Amino acid sequence: MTVTVGANSYVDETQLEAYAALRGHTLVQDPSVLLIKAMDVIEPMSWQGEKTDSAQPLQWPRTGVYIDGILIDSSVVPTDIESSQMAQAIVIDQGFNPNSTIGRATKKKKLDTMEIEYMDNASNTSYSPWVNGILQPYLDGSSSFFNMEVSHA
Repeated sequence: MTVTVGANSYVDETQLEAYAALRGHTLVQDPSVLLIKAMDVIEPMSWQGEKTDSAQPLQWPRTGVYIDGILIDSSVVPTDIESSQMAQAIVIDQGFNPNSTIGRATKKKKLDTMEIEYMDNASNTSYSPWVNGILQPYLDGSSSFFNMEVSHA
């Protein structure tokens, strides 16, 4: 895909809806909003290489990106980057909010006779191995899976 000047997404709503449908997911939220929220998560990542043009609005396309020892064409956005945006949008649509504030983990809650106690050192966040797996080869090594953590909405 060739990204146009002023672009704010690597894919459009129709592509997202088709991608979701192929995975058995019908989007509940507005696809255009989901795509923007997904971009808020993936754009700040530390990517391999450099932007092809310092004036381009998005991180891709990029020069100097190698996947499995092969130089990626610097004139296109890799399909995996597009897929990662759509996968993140689906994760958000399923109720995860990657931009929410993460509060203190609960050790114990008691209400009358019902009690909940979480394991020591248990995180109160979740992450999407699906999105992380797509992006990992494109990151420069300073990013990790946990940059993609999302908390339950």
